[in-house]
Formats: sequence, structure tokens, C-alpha cells
Amino acid sequence: MLCNICREGLTGIWDPSQAKRVCEIKEFNENFLGNDSRTRIPLPTALGDANQHPSQYMFGHHLTLESYNRSVAQGCILCCRSEHGSQDIDQTFMGYFSLFTIYFGKHNPIMGIFKSGTYIGGLSLTVYNASTRDFSLELSPSTGDAATLALVQRWVDTCVQSHQQCSQMTPFIPQYLLQLDEANGLFHLVSADQIDPQSRASVRYCTLSHCYRLEENSLRLMASTLETLSRPQCLSILPLAYQDAFAVVARLGLRHLWIDHLCIPQDRLQSHSHEEVKNVFSNSFCGIGAMGSAVPSSGLFVERKSELVVPTILQVQLNAGGTKGLVKLDNPNLKNFRDEPLVKAAKGLRERLLTPRMVHFASSLVYWECHGAQCSEISPENMVLLPKSYHGLVQGSNKDVDLLLPQPAWKPIVMVLPLYWETADPQAYTLDRWFNLLNTSTQCTATAPEERLNCVDSAVVGTKAELQEYGCDDTYLAGIWKATLPKALVWAVECVADRRPTESQGPSWSWAAVNGVIRYDNRKMEGIVNGELCEFIDANCTTNEMNSVISGRLTLKGNLLTVKLGYDDYNDYGLPQYVLTARYSTQMNVLELKDGNSGGCLVKAPEDAGHLYEWYIRFDTEEDMKKHTQTVLLPICLTPTLNKAREVFMYGIALFKLDSRFYTRCGMWKILMPSEQEARGVLQALPELEITII
Repeated sequence: MLCNICREGLTGIWDPSQAKRVCEIKEFNENFLGNDSRTRIPLPTALGDANQHPSQYMFGHHLTLESYNRSVAQGCILCCRSEHGSQDIDQTFMGYFSLFTIYFGKHNPIMGIFKSGTYIGGLSLTVYNASTRDFSLELSPSTGDAATLALVQRWVDTCVQSHQQCSQMTPFIPQYLLQLDEANGLFHLVSADQIDPQSRASVRYCTLSHCYRLEENSLRLMASTLETLSRPQCLSILPLAYQDAFAVVARLGLRHLWIDHLCIPQDRLQSHSHEEVKNVFSNSFCGIGAMGSAVPSSGLFVERKSELVVPTILQVQLNAGGTKGLVKLDNPNLKNFRDEPLVKAAKGLRERLLTPRMVHFASSLVYWECHGAQCSEISPENMVLLPKSYHGLVQGSNKDVDLLLPQPAWKPIVMVLPLYWETADPQAYTLDRWFNLLNTSTQCTATAPEERLNCVDSAVVGTKAELQEYGCDDTYLAGIWKATLPKALVWAVECVADRRPTESQGPSWSWAAVNGVIRYDNRKMEGIVNGELCEFIDANCTTNEMNSVISGRLTLKGNLLTVKLGYDDYNDYGLPQYVLTARYSTQMNVLELKDGNSGGCLVKAPEDAGHLYEWYIRFDTEEDMKKHTQTVLLPICLTPTLNKAREVFMYGIALFKLDSRFYTRCGMWKILMPSEQEARGVLQALPELEITII
């Protein structure tokens, strides 16, 4: 929902009598922020009626802290989004507790909130060429009532009847299933051997994906409980989430449910292979996700108030000509989904990718995922998350093209979609989606070392097949496609750990080797033609008996540099503290690049270098940062900047030397050079070395 102050401010931005214009942004920058360009608010570059355009102004928002806190308590999407640090603000700044700006970007307007002259947060205002009929703005009181389960049944029926790709399961029966006796409120465990061979092909089962924490008297399948579970038992002995899952099974007209802790012998886990579990989920008729439950006892279904869940939609004037459009300010479809316990678990992501069709019971909404649709109760027909076509310039050409985008290489799932589609190259599009998936998967919590890689293994199969179609090298090396080397080595870590895991999760050059959120700058993957600064020679990986990668070697030929590093106070850049902690806690300034042999300076950082975004090194862990004096640098590639035609970024990885030949990765680095020619000139006199990273 939106508080009255935000609503009146947004709808009145074109009328000075409705929304208070406190000052021009230009005046704000000059009088309050001085010459520090790092904290200045950017001004729009090309606007008609510039003197009156809302983008030029700071608007009054909440007058007092009390008013602001009331809106937060009501659940205002904008005020809640900018809640950080509200108790430490100068309430007399320009007569308001908070101010707001409106920026009309290329795609959607953006509303920003400021307190004491500091940007606190904001929200993109999604403009829809649609009507409110495209959304369901009235929800039933419970996610488990008849109306909601009827919608789930409709999603299943549509998928079964219309989506060929969702129905490609092979006849498969897990070792054990739970069989429902709905009439008597009973269930019991059955083995695959007990199912009539004549009817096996027609047996359809559901799987339950859930977070699990061993609780007192938790019922599990073990040698000591096998006989008991094989006899009819009351559903009431099960945790509430399991009972609710059986209610969904019954509503779908099925009898069988698979739950890991009741269908995999918990005292013989080592004998149950990774592939067996993979087969269970990939052949499930329908997955049931306990998204909002941290433990089985908390159940699937919840009561909710419709007005606190549905999106806020209002009509806003979009330009000086009076054109109006529908603006959808909050998106519960995505905002609520990303915070669910199962979404944050690596196990949950893996099971979502494996299961052909799946219904999720979250903390306030029900969602649907399959190859053909992603829906929610708010958008029951289909959430519009993935464009079907592309319009733009083909790289290296001045010709506009219109083409259909390739089908996803794996099942599309909510919150795992690329944000931009800047290339018409289908191979680049596939790899862009892969890097985006890695960013999502590494935000998930892994409970075992092998989960870091295993949670994306189902996407590997589809990506491999798609790369083969494009004639691309489809060799998969510990989370990295050979076709993307050496550029794909330049990943960065956010929310870094103190130190590397004690148990190996992969070779140091793989993103799987460290815990933290992995980010790629996808522009590196395209970059300058022939922009590589080193040569990939060879790579191999070693797996254990569970087929999990435990080590690997990567051989490259390139130039090695030493570096002079320094510290900076990134608090001066005006970023929120949580952003500084998550992204920049292991970042240092690159002051000089040096010849590794002579120690002579090759290039110095300019005095006005912006070390937050360029001329920096970012270490993989805090422990790596403490050993920064031992760092050597390997240049990897050049990428053009977006603002000036000749300037280029030089990217590389940071290494620790183990002996005369072997190195381990410890971070990534980035500097800005005036031109490609000057960047290559820095390396020209250095010898080429063949090194192996482990």
C-alpha cells in the first residue's frame, strides 16, 4: 500500500499547488553538497520545459519523524523501503523530515527518498500499458481455502493440457512413497516393489520441497521406524506442513507424496546418490514448495489481509502533455518472494530448477512455476517477466533487427531472469542468463560444501545442449563454461566471508570456492573484439566418489604485475552503510601497477581517480585482504566504457604465489585506461609466463 503523503506527492508532481517544490536539484547540489561529485544528484540531460519539469526539483515529503513512522507502521511501500537510519536524521533540514525526487528514466520513472540531504532509497515506478483487470486485486482470506486450491488446480490443468515441455517426465517411481487414504485420514509408506508393475507407468506423485530443522520427536524414516511407517498412520501425527501438503495432493486427485525425511532412510544417507534425488524431482508430477515455512511444524497455509498483499496501482501524469498511465508501485510477486526461507536455501533453488511444474505456498501468496508460465494469485494468468522478442542493434552492425529470443535453457523460475537484453546474439543471451543464475544461486545458503555447485546442476544440462546448437565449446569446469574463459574468471564477491571454507568447494579460480554472493559485469563477456590480455591453455577438475568437484587446475599464459595498494574512506561517497559493508568491505585502492621483475612503475592511478568504481582491487575474503602485500596481478581483458569511446577498463584477477609455477586466486581488480593502445602499452615490455592456478 501507499500512504496518503506518497500518493498525493506522486499524483501532484506536475502541479506546484499540490506537491511542494522545495528547491531545484541544481540549487540543492550547489548549496548543500558543494563540489563533491560523488554525492550530487544527477540532472536529466534532455527535457522539454526544463524550468518546470518535475525532474528538476526536490519535493517535500514527510514534515516530521512521527508522520514518517506512521506511514512505516501502515506498511507504505516507499517509506518502508527507505527506513534505514530514520532515528539519526536532522528533522529541520529544509523544513522537512524527508524529501523526494522523481526521475523519468528511459524505461520507468524512479522515485527517490532523501533524508538530511542523503539518498536513502527509492523505487522504480513500473508503467503498464494495461488495465487493472490484468491483476487480481481481491484475494481470499487463506492460501489454503477452496478458492485458492481451485486456482492451483486450474494452473495444473492448463499446464498438463498446454505445455508439452512440462510433460516430458519418464516413467519413474522413487524407492519409497507416502500413500494417502483420504477417506480415513490415513497414510502409509510404500516401496516401489509394492506397486503393481502393470500400473507403475500411470503412478503420479508430488514432491515436497521444504526447509528442515530436526525438532524434538521428529518423525523420520530409519531402520527403527520402517515397520511403523509401513502401517496405516493418522495424518495428525505428521508436522502441519506435511498434513497441508497431503491436502494439496488430495485436491489434485493424486494419492502419492514424496518427502525427503520420510522417503530416504536417514540412517543410510550415503547410499542414496545425488542422481537418485535428481530423478525424484525431475519426474515429479507437481512439486509443492513450503516457501514460507522455516520448519515443518509451521505449515503451508496462512491467513492474510488482501489490502496488505495486493499491489498499489494508481494513475499518474507521465509528461507535460498530460499523458497519463497506470503505475504499479510495489510488486509483491517479487518483493515478498525473495525473502522466503526456501528461496534463500541452495537446496530449495536446486529442487525448483529440477521440478517441471511447481506450486509455492509463501508467507502471503501462492505462486506457480513451470516451463510455460510463472503465475501468482495477483497475476493468475502469467507474470510478465521475460520478453518474447528483441529489438535493437546487432553487435558490429548499424542495422536494427527484430527477432525471437531463444527459449530458456532451463525452467524459468521467479526472480531468476536477466534484467537487460542488450545483445541479439543467442549464444551471448544464453550465457548472460547463466551469469544471472549464478548471482541468484550464490545468494542461497548452502548446508554442505557440494551444494554450492549442485544447486545449478539441472541448468547445466540445458545450457550444454543450447551451446552445442550454437557450435560453442560446452565444456563445463567447476561452474564456468570453457567458452567464457578467460573472461569468466573475473567474478567479484559480495557479503564476503572472514576466510575460505575449511572443506574444499572447488578450485580457487571457481566462484564455488568461496562463500558469498557472486557478481559478474556482463559487459566483460562481450567487450572489445580480441580484448583478451591472456591466453587460456588448459583446465581439468577432480571429483570425489559423489561426483562433486573438489579441486582443479587452470593454465593460462599472460603477464604478471605487482601492485602498490592503499586504503580509502568509502564513507565519503554517501552510500548507505549496509551497501558499503556488503560490497566494499574488502576493497582497496590500486595506486600503481609495477613490473614484477624490476619493481619499476608501469602506470599510476590519476589523482582524481574514483577508487570506488575504478582503480581498485576487491579481495575474495577478509583473510586474503590481510595478506595483500603478497598480491600479484594477472590482466585478463579490456572492456570499453559506456561514456567515452576511447577509454577502456582493464580487468584482471589477483593471485598469491605458492611456488615457481602454482598460484591461487585471491580477488579481482579493475583500472581505467585512456585507450586500448595505452592499456596494451603498459604490458608490452613484460615477459609472457605460463602459470597454473589451483
